[in-house]
Parts: sequence; structure tokens; C-alpha cells
Amino acid sequence: MRFTNICLSDIVRVTGIGLLTCSSFSAYADFNSLNASPNTLFVNTASTVKFIADVQPDTKLIKTGVRLLRETNGVFNSVGIMRDDGLGGDDVANDNKYTLVLSVQGNSLADLNFKATAAYSGILKRVQSSTLPVQVVAPVDLAINAGQQEITIVQGESISTAFTLQLSHQGGGQAAISVTQTVEPASGLGVVSDLPAGGFSTSLPNETFLVQNSITGNIPGDYTIKLDGALSASGISDQASASILVHVLPASGIGKLDLSIYPGGLQTGTSTTITFGANYSTGTTLPNNIELVEVTENGTPIQPISEFKDDGIAPDLGAGDSLFTTESIVSAGSAGSKRFFKAVATFDTSETIESPIVALPSLPYNIGFAETDPASVVVEPDTGALVQCDQIIVLFQHTAPLSTIESIVTGIGGNILGVEPAINAYQIGIACNGIAGIQTAINNLSSNPAVVNASPNSVAQVSEFKPNDTKYASQYSPPLVRADEAWLVARGNSVVVAILDTGVDYNHEDLVGRVSKGKDYVNNDNDPQDDHSHGTHVAGIVAAKGHNSKGIAGMAWDAQILAIKVCGGKAGVPGVGVVTGCPDSAVTSGILEAKAKAKIINMSLGGPKSFLESAMNLVGLKTARQQAVESATNAGLIVVAASGNANTSSTFLPCAYPGVFCVGNTTSADVRYADPTFGSNYGPQVDIAAPGTSILSTVPNFSDPSGYGLKTGTSMASPLVAGVAALVWGNNPSWTRGQVEDRLLKTAVPLPGQQVGPRVDAFDAVFNGSFENDLSGWKVVGTGSAVDKLGPINPTKDKRMGMASTGPDSAVSQSDLYQEFTIQSDVTELALSFSYAMITEEYPEWINDGFNDDLRITLEASGGAEQELALETVDGSAFGAIGGIDFPGGDNTVGWTGWRNIVSKKIPVSPGGGTYRLRVRDRGDGIYDTNGILDNIRFK
Repeated sequence: MRFTNICLSDIVRVTGIGLLTCSSFSAYADFNSLNASPNTLFVNTASTVKFIADVQPDTKLIKTGVRLLRETNGVFNSVGIMRDDGLGGDDVANDNKYTLVLSVQGNSLADLNFKATAAYSGILKRVQSSTLPVQVVAPVDLAINAGQQEITIVQGESISTAFTLQLSHQGGGQAAISVTQTVEPASGLGVVSDLPAGGFSTSLPNETFLVQNSITGNIPGDYTIKLDGALSASGISDQASASILVHVLPASGIGKLDLSIYPGGLQTGTSTTITFGANYSTGTTLPNNIELVEVTENGTPIQPISEFKDDGIAPDLGAGDSLFTTESIVSAGSAGSKRFFKAVATFDTSETIESPIVALPSLPYNIGFAETDPASVVVEPDTGALVQCDQIIVLFQHTAPLSTIESIVTGIGGNILGVEPAINAYQIGIACNGIAGIQTAINNLSSNPAVVNASPNSVAQVSEFKPNDTKYASQYSPPLVRADEAWLVARGNSVVVAILDTGVDYNHEDLVGRVSKGKDYVNNDNDPQDDHSHGTHVAGIVAAKGHNSKGIAGMAWDAQILAIKVCGGKAGVPGVGVVTGCPDSAVTSGILEAKAKAKIINMSLGGPKSFLESAMNLVGLKTARQQAVESATNAGLIVVAASGNANTSSTFLPCAYPGVFCVGNTTSADVRYADPTFGSNYGPQVDIAAPGTSILSTVPNFSDPSGYGLKTGTSMASPLVAGVAALVWGNNPSWTRGQVEDRLLKTAVPLPGQQVGPRVDAFDAVFNGSFENDLSGWKVVGTGSAVDKLGPINPTKDKRMGMASTGPDSAVSQSDLYQEFTIQSDVTELALSFSYAMITEEYPEWINDGFNDDLRITLEASGGAEQELALETVDGSAFGAIGGIDFPGGDNTVGWTGWRNIVSKKIPVSPGGGTYRLRVRDRGDGIYDTNGILDNIRFK
């Protein structure tokens, strides 16, 4: 079956549970834009502001049901009804542009946030626009913004972008800005700028100036272009600055290579199958070959071992994800000896790069941590944390001899149960004497110089709430996070997501063929089958098969799951009840296994920080679990974890560790799930949020005969974010962990006052269609920028908009801003919506005078055929005067078309998918006097 835009009724089937149909998810309120004029106010001064909400026409829309809301203390309250009747400041009746004129005053230098809502007949829920910030500034204010905060180009390549300088001054008279631009290091980067030598001046109270730069990478390296400005008006001054970080890659496009090993050591007297993972990143050119080489400690080659593959054939788990894998049987040496390895990549140019050298030590102990006894779990009374009373985990100095380690362990009456050599962590068995026994053992070790730190073997938990309200027995989260749009161009492309949980039912109809078996660290075997249901539910949220006429659709249909069982062993704990525990020892080993095999780790587990770990952190010490997390993130993996379900801002681990992507739980109404006993944790440690309330996903048949069930918790929100990360990484396999996380955060939907971070947006994360991540993913020929405002013009959605410009000077007479994307093979029609405008200084004096600049927006197929989506020209379009903008190449009069909206333009695409370009072209006459702006691209 082929489909046009994905409809949940096509892909969702749950036996015995009634589902909402596609129409239930229709976005009745698709606000094209919400704008304010003016959009900058002076502090402590009442101003008359005109708000206009451009709403898509809908017969169900209640004409008196559009309201304006203002945020106060995190809550949006109505401040008035918006009109479309040609009265009360509304310009034209029945044009779907709803207006409210309001006196607004800001009493502090903070943005005032507004939203519009719309009511529809037969629909209980009011639907909201995105948040519109109105800036409140000092009587004299200067702001400078970079058109791109970070740029990556190849040696010899050129790119152009702009700085915007926005000034406000309340006192009247003339204002002057002096501007300097510097480049550090001073040589290696060519910069051509149209910055006027004398700076800028104006008598207008609000004005925006643009400084265009053409940048050429001459020598590989990192550079900073900095613009400093000083504004003087009415005897008052203000300063501002902004920077662009420019990465110049070698002309060859060669990236970097890292090597991970699992397991991280060899037990003496044995031979072990070792998995080697070579992660290639940042490069634009893929290697021809990557070879594993055994070397001496100083890197001299001893022998080649095997060739790495990225073909999705075992031992490689995901084809084309830039994580190359090989396996080799390695024999141990004598106790304390080490074998050394590196990965060597070769390219078409005969150039080579090497990974850092990784050591594989031989030790006379079990490699990997041993299973734990659930009956030995006790409660730390001060924090409620669960710990194993009969074990501690000790990190020794890497230089400590084995004889010293053994003597120390014997000295506390302990025995070595297992070792994770990658972080030099030892699992030590001790007699169970409650919390006091653990404290005594740790105190006896803490003063020994061979000990880095010692900590309890804490026990995290998996927790979920099972709602009984079947009205939400459907997948509301995909359309809410716009996964239905993202799936048209992204499916996860074999990215491997490790699920550290209770295991996964790898025989489930919606998961079979998607799951690779990692280790079971609960039972110390190689079968991570789920005997609980939590892990299977989590796995389905990430990667349940989509569009297969069965069950549900995961976020990343084509991602692969690596099932690692770290939770299990149900036991009754006095004062707590029955728990499903996830010991630190198991979690630590699971992280280190995933490090060599996966790109993303999801941990829907955790617990409060114990008193003992808090004491360690005060002196800068880290547990083995934290060391393992740090090891994984340093190796380039994304580690996603649940923030916890205690309805508190208290620290929850591992979510609060540095480098972990910490996820909060929201509802279908885009608010924090705040149940008093099971609400989402919140606070500054929470990075991002996702729907985790009443989530339908896969479960083993023993949990529900249908194979599907509802669960609520941050455990359900975390894998949704992991799945979206897989969508992004699948489309951009050369990206680094930091680039993917940055994309997710910047494109997420703000949730003011909720304290769980912004809510993930799958489509914008994949496509960056609202330019919140600057021009990341977009390509520029000529001059392109992303700006937060242009004079009085606000973005139609969120905080940024894309811009293509002519200039600087005669260097750029035509600019193209475009994105290439691959439409999936089962899509036959693309529905495009977006907002755009043309702005020119050729208005009004150069109309019909030979300088006919134009703005064209097209969709271009891989064969070169173009479909025109929008066209504006100086001679042929209707313009209105707009103040507060001055382009350096023209005069001081500016006209613009106003925001124009293309809504649901349906475009047939070739069967079997293909690569397309969405292009914005601003074509001028060599003078920088025309701009095209674009925002809020949607595939629906």
C-alpha cells in the first residue's frame, strides 16, 4: 500500500481497543502566524501594540473564539478577543487575520510572551499558536545577532551570511553606532564585508541594519568572526557583540575516528570474542577501508587483524550509520599484561587517519560485573535510595598493581566478583551488614592512595503507571510531535539504539527482526528476553515497525534495537514493597557494551542520589556508573534517560549526570504530567520533554493478550526522544553527538513555566523547517542567514526565520537557500505549507524601471524538473512601505509583501521516492537591496 501523508488509521491497529481516527488529530488551529507591531517596547512605558493572528480558514472555526493570551508567572491568561470584522483596529473583515489592539507595558527587561487560541465547534480543546515574544528593552538598546552561529565549510569553499544590528532609543534625536569586526586567528579565513567605514546612524526610534559577510576557508582550522558595536543616543550608550564560529575542514573532507572495545578486557587463560566499534564522524568523505591493527603501546604496527564493516551484517548492527564494526577472537596474556589496538582508515586520496590506541588488559578475574542478589537490597533511610548491602564498587588508579588491589580488597574482608577494565572498576563482595557495613567498607578504602573512589552498588528502578482510561488508547504522540511529517523524509536508517531495561520481547510481531540480542546482566547470560514488559514497551516507542498493518508505529521505524537487560530480580524491600531493580553494576556493564555497538543509549530507569554518592560528588569523585556514562558520551554516543516520576525537582540519576540528555514527561495538552504521586520530575537538570502520558506501545503477551498496552511515565517519554534522535542521525550519519543534541534542543517547542525543558518536535528536528537551528541542514549559494527579527518583522513561528539576500555589494547577485531531502519510497504525494515574504529597497522608486528583483520558491526533483511554489517580483507584486530596516546597498525606503502563506500545496512525487530540493531564490542586480524570508515549513 502506498500513502500520501501518513494517517494513523493506516498504520495503527490494536485488537480490542477502539482507536481515534485520523480526523481526530486534524490540526483545526493551524496558525499561519501571530505578529505584534511594534515588537519592541521600552521598559516601564505603556505602548499601543497591534496583534494580528493569521488563522487558516475552517468552517468549524468560531468567529468570536479567537483570543489573545499573555503569560504571567508561567500561566497564559486571556487578555482579549481578537476580531475579524473590520472594526476595532481590524483592517479587513473576514480575511482570517484576527486583530486585537492592546496597551502593553513591560516593567522589566524580559520578553513578554503571547499566544493566540482558537475555538472550534464540536471540539472541546482550544488550540494554541506558537509563543510570540515581545521584547522589552532599555531606553537605549543595541542587540547584534549572527545570521549563523556556527558554520562548517571545506577548504576553498565560500559562504555568505549576515549580522543584524537592532537598535532602539527612546529619547529622539540622532543615534550613532560604531562597529568593528575582527577575525581570530587573523589569517587562514578570507572575509569580505560590506560594513560601512563610518558605522551607522539614524533618527528612527527602532532600526535594523545588516552587515553582510562573504567567508572563504583558506586554511583548515577553527575561526571566530566577531562583530562589536557601540550605540550612542541622547547621551546614553550601550554595547553589544556577536560571533560566528567557522570550522574549515580539509579539502579532502576527512573526519575523525574513535575506537571502542567490548568487553574491555581478557580473563587470563581464555580466548574471548571481542567486538571492536570504529565511529567515524565530522567528515564529508567516507573512507574506502577501515582496518583493525594490533600495535605496540607506542603505536608501532604488529599485525593487521580484520576489516571493519558498516553493512548491517553481524557483527555490524546498523548499515550506513558510520559506526563500523568487526569482531576478533583475542587470547589473553599473563595477568597484568596488555594488548593494544587501533583503527586505521584509508581514503581515495591515499590519505589515512588513525583512532587513538585502546588497551585490552589481561586480568585473573571475571571480566564484567557479576549478577546481584535482589534479596540483598536495603534502603538508605536519609534519601530513600536502594543499595546492595553485600557489594561495593571501587575505582582504582590505573597504575595500581594487581597485588596492591588484591591486598586492599582482602584488607576489608572482601572478594573480587568482577572487573570492568575500561574504567578500572572492581565489583567487591562484602558481608551484608546494612548501610553501616557499606559505610564502614567505603571509609576504610577512601584514604588509600591507590583508590580513586568507592561507592555503593546502588539500585535504580523502572517505574510506570498503568492508566485505565481507554479514551486515550491511541497513539496521540506521533502527530503531536509531528512525527507524521518527519516520516515522509526520515525513518531512522539503521541507527542502533541500545535499550538498557528489563529486556525486550524480540519475538513480538512489531519488533521481530528489529532487535539484536545484547547481554542479560541480571541472570549473567546472553538472552535479554523481557520478563516484565517495561523494556518491550520502551523498545516499541523507539522502533516498532510502521506501516505494516500491525499494532503501532515507533518513532524511528528503520532503527535497530540492541536489547541489554540490566533490570529484573523482583524482590520485596522492607518499607518500599516489591521493586524491579537495576543495580549499578549491571547498568555500568550495559553502558560499556552499548558503547562499542550503538549510537544511542536509552535508560528509562533511575533513582535518587544516595547520601554516599552525594558525599563523593562534593569532593569531585564519580561512581563507576557515572564514569561509564562519561566514557560513552566521550566516545560520541547520545545517552538519553528518564527524569523520574516523583513529582519533584530532586536529583534523579543517571538522568542528572553531565552529558546525559534528561527527559521529562508531558501530556497531550503539552503540559508537565503533574500527578501528585507519579508526576514528572522537573527542574534545571531536565533538558527536554516528550509525551509520556497514556502511551500505547508493545508489551509481551503475558502482560496483555493483545500484545499492546498503555503506560505512563518519564520512562515512556525518554524513548520517544531517543527515537527522534535516531531520525536525525539516520539522515545525518556524519554528525556528532553534539550536533544531534543541539538540533533536538533548538527545534523543540518551548513550554514556558513547565520546568521540563522544551517539548521535542520530530519534524523540525529532522528538517529544521522553522530555522531554529540556524541554517543547519540547509545549503547556501550566495548569502543566507537565520534571524530572530528583521526590523518590525517577527518570525511566524518560534524565534528564527530563514533569509536569502543579494550582496555583499556586487559579490552576490543571486542567492539560493535550499535543502536536499529524500522522500521515502512509499510516499506518492507531498503536502507543503510555509510562510514567506519579499522585502526590497527598490520599492517604490525602482518599480518598472529595469531592476526587477524576484523571489522564487521551488521544489526541484532529482532529475532537475522544478515545480514553482511561489513567485514575487519587484514589478509584479503588491508591496507596502515598512520602516525600521536599512540595507547597506540601497536607499532608506523599504517595501515588503507582508507574510504570505502557502497552505497544503499538494505535489505529486515520483513513486519509489527520490531526492528533492526545496529552494528559496533571491535574485537581484548585484546591489544588496532585496531579501526573501521563509518560515514554518510543514509537510501537511
